[in-house]
Amino acid sequence: MLKKNTYIGLVFLFVLVNSTSFASKKLIKPYLHNRVVQVKSGEKSTTSYYSLSRKYGTKIKVNGPGRITLYLRSSVVEGEKYSTPFTVKYTIDGKKVKVRKVKPIAVSVKSKIVRKEGLISVVKKISFTIPPGKHFIDFIVLNNESRVYSKYYFEKFPEPQWKTQPLTKKGEQVILVSTKKNKENIYYRVSSEKGISIKAKEKTYLRIMFRAEFKAYMFSDNTLRLHIKENGKIIKTIQISSTRAKYSVYKHGGKLVPGTLNRFYMTVPKGNHEYEIVVADKSKTALVKISFDEKRYPKKIN
Repeated sequence: MLKKNTYIGLVFLFVLVNSTSFASKKLIKPYLHNRVVQVKSGEKSTTSYYSLSRKYGTKIKVNGPGRITLYLRSSVVEGEKYSTPFTVKYTIDGKKVKVRKVKPIAVSVKSKIVRKEGLISVVKKISFTIPPGKHFIDFIVLNNESRVYSKYYFEKFPEPQWKTQPLTKKGEQVILVSTKKNKENIYYRVSSEKGISIKAKEKTYLRIMFRAEFKAYMFSDNTLRLHIKENGKIIKTIQISSTRAKYSVYKHGGKLVPGTLNRFYMTVPKGNHEYEIVVADKSKTALVKISFDEKRYPKKIN
């Protein structure tokens, strides 16, 4: 009886572990898309695929960090064994553009589009990772002779455990107090002439928290630009628009007023790097705080 109960317990544990491993991977429905088709594969239930267009993007939104996997199928000409090649272009947050060329895909013997004549290919998968934060991804197809269909899965990675490390170059330290949470936060004031720097190594996420600063007479939105330099070279310019913060004040007072909080996330590429943050606008200042965490992937990659 003991052996039997032990066996049942082990089976239950195995099922629980595996179901947990796969729980983080979920199907993502685009919030903006083109025509939808239903694909039937053997005895399996039908599943929705979204047509990719050269002109009108198919758009999804996800909260990182994680891995997006794009499932692609292409229509195949009758009598052919493979689809024609095509290119997928995707844009992350309206700025970062990636292009992936897809070679001819073999025709499927089990799958077909419901209520439509013709052949369709087997699935071709394209995966890429995204850093922490909310992201919007826009997909289009290029150089295609046949119709291309897509669906999207997202696998959530563990949330970062943000830590701080000594800066290699410091600005003026400023302490903000949250009147709502009665909590202190340390920032550094940066300008166009005085920035802050930090060293970071590959396989690391960086979180950059920043606030515009208002002069006493400024009551409308304050728009400014921040330069992010990698090893002395500007790699990104962030434009932010802030309002006055309602619940944050300077601990030691002052003539300025802190703005609302903004966040920017990035992944450190291969190698060791030094990052510097400065304000692009000469007459303005900002408060900046940098933290980091190493990338942590799930134990099981689906």
